[in-house]
Amino acid sequence: MPEPGRPPVVDPLARVTSLRSALRRSRLPRLVLVVVAGWAIGSWLASTHAEARQARAAWGSEVTVWVVRRDLPAGVVIGSGDIEPRRLPVAMVPPGVAERDPTGRRIRDPLVEGEPVHAARLAGARVGAVAARLPDGTAAITLAHDGALLAIDDRVDLYGLVSGSRLARAAEVLAVDETRFTAAVRRDEIAAVVRALTTGGVVPVVTG
Repeated sequence: MPEPGRPPVVDPLARVTSLRSALRRSRLPRLVLVVVAGWAIGSWLASTHAEARQARAAWGSEVTVWVVRRDLPAGVVIGSGDIEPRRLPVAMVPPGVAERDPTGRRIRDPLVEGEPVHAARLAGARVGAVAARLPDGTAAITLAHDGALLAIDDRVDLYGLVSGSRLARAAEVLAVDETRFTAAVRRDEIAAVVRALTTGGVVPVVTG
């Protein structure tokens, strides 16, 4: 029995057993578990939503590009059946693509099936087939040839027949028939070629 005036001695093991029994009878542990589980699920959903936002930001919004449906040679006018619109993420669109429907525009260079139409590959309005193919800084000049084996897209150096000097370098052949050819000559070389035509003629030499 406890001595008078002294508090009773509590058995630690009995105290733990009593608390354990009280927790079993209490609803607090389940409530804590529900709160923790809810917090975990909420955190996961917030993280997933943030990752989705980041993925959308990385790809960007979609834009319309115009894709070639079949191979097109240089100088032709794009018809409505030659291209089709496609929606692509901004991140997948190469820079410089045409922002508007290019139907009715003439192209400077050949286009291949599946290629997006680039604005730089389009000639200006009301430009003919030969002018559409002119590289920047060049002008077209038509010259005679004596049966030389020339083909469109060849590169030729032009030499004065009398002087033997090179008048133009790597002029691109834009058109050719049995007696004449048209080449894109640099603007600063045109005058020398024209002068040579008045003093004997010009000889084309195909280069590699």
